[in-house]
Amino acid sequence: VVTSDLGLGDRLFVTDFNGGGTSGRLYCINVDPFDAANNPFQPGEIVWSRVIGGTSGNSPAYEAGVVYVATNGRFFTPPTPSEPGSILAFSAAATSAPEPLWTFTNVLDLGFYGGVCVNRDTSGTPMVYAASYNFALTGPLASSNLVKVDGSCGDLVWSAPCGRTSTVPVPLPGGRILLSEGVRGEFGSAAALALYEDLGSSAQPLWNTALASWADVNGNL
Repeated sequence: VVTSDLGLGDRLFVTDFNGGGTSGRLYCINVDPFDAANNPFQPGEIVWSRVIGGTSGNSPAYEAGVVYVATNGRFFTPPTPSEPGSILAFSAAATSAPEPLWTFTNVLDLGFYGGVCVNRDTSGTPMVYAASYNFALTGPLASSNLVKVDGSCGDLVWSAPCGRTSTVPVPLPGGRILLSEGVRGEFGSAAALALYEDLGSSAQPLWNTALASWADVNGNL
């Protein structure tokens, strides 16, 4: 993600890959011309980087001076409990590695293997959406969760069942969220597009293409 509203110091934010570990980083890279007084960094120079945890496909999102990024936690084979993923917020204008403005930990022991999106609610408050991935080899379409987090403080607004995914939720007009779910193949879940309605303090599913178009003759959906 690249900013466009930080004056002479716009930045690019990207994560590296550390899907099975804990040392993945978020990088802040300068994209504006060098300015001795206002932007003492060369174009392409790393302004800062910070360890955030496990990262695999965790594209950041940006809104009004804050960059948001998810982590995938750590997955362990049962009975060892997994460590849930998190969503973190950082000041985008920082010139050295900042501490998180806040950290949200998923309410299920599942990680986020995709990016987050930000959408302002009717009051103008930024809301962060992310969906998790469940590694269970079999499971229903609702084996994971889609979360809405208050972007100003990190509080959970709601968590709704969804299909496993490593994609970014897509906010649509009218308070609707589109999500690509499932993994086609021998992984126990059907690939689908699913639409959810954000009701403010809760969410409800509206439709799912797998349920609408596939006859589940073996009962594994």
